Amino acid sequence: MGADIHLVIEAKFNDKWVGLCEPGYTIPKLNKESYAIIDSRNYCLFHHLASVRSWPEWGPSLLGEPRGFPIDASDMSYWYLIDSEQDFGYHSASWATLEEFLMAYNMAEKQYALNRKEEYKSIDEYSILGHLWYRLRYYKRPVRIVFAFDN
Repeated sequence: MGADIHLVIEAKFNDKWVGLCEPGYTIPKLNKESYAIIDSRNYCLFHHLASVRSWPEWGPSLLGEPRGFPIDASDMSYWYLIDSEQDFGYHSASWATLEEFLMAYNMAEKQYALNRKEEYKSIDEYSILGHLWYRLRYYKRPVRIVFAFDN
């Protein structure tokens, strides 16, 4: 049985966190298609974000143990991850700044590439997370990703 990550991207407007994307994994593209933010069960990423599905060879988790669900989370995050009418059995709720999330993602991808003996490709401005980072940093707003896992 696999684990999946469920996340909401938030930005701060007037001292309040607001959910930016619909719950799930997608952000719309200009041509109305959508790209997955996380397109696989990247257990190495889960390890670096919240010590979930860890393996000893990955070393210490970048962010350590889950930080818990933020008390000032957006309504979207609260509804999707905590108060949904469906009980998805989410666990290990946490959050990361966009910068922390990107560092964890790049670290996980680098470790996977080494294990698979493939070329490592970091997130850049042409990837969906890199594009998001660029756009949100341009507007100079604090951005974080609130997430939890299922089994």
